[in-house]
Amino acid sequence: MLLYSLAIGIPISAIYVLSRYIYLKNIHENIAMKVSEQLADAKPVQQNHLLKVSSANTELLIDESNFLCVQSMENYCTFYYLEDNQLKKHIIRISLANVLNQIETKSVQKCHRSYIVNLGKVKSLKGNAQGYKLHLSGFEVEIPVSRSFIATIIPKLQQQKK
Repeated sequence: MLLYSLAIGIPISAIYVLSRYIYLKNIHENIAMKVSEQLADAKPVQQNHLLKVSSANTELLIDESNFLCVQSMENYCTFYYLEDNQLKKHIIRISLANVLNQIETKSVQKCHRSYIVNLGKVKSLKGNAQGYKLHLSGFEVEIPVSRSFIATIIPKLQQQKK
């Protein structure tokens, strides 16, 4: 009886998992393609806001138009920004939640538990069955978008570039 149940259950489960993977992959790829086309056609929005990050012993000032993203690793945040068209990084001992409270704007948003990104610098969006990845101009690393942030990030990218 157990073998009979396994003989029927395993193929059905495998078919379900594969069909779900293909479905999610198609959905994410189509949305990513549409948003990437909008991003390619749109002109960048000028951002003239100064972002100020303060921790216990360090203060960092970055122009929003030069800010790319923040990557968090435990209690350290690495800030990536452009200075004279050169990619610079600065590491500060501060939590990502504290950084978000200090620099969150309409275009600077959290997209993952380890990343804050400047949506104005997004060059393209890639999608697959696991989710979305952002590509920034002047930055080689793909930035993941968590499933919990998809509902806020994708519409903001679409609105920002119209």
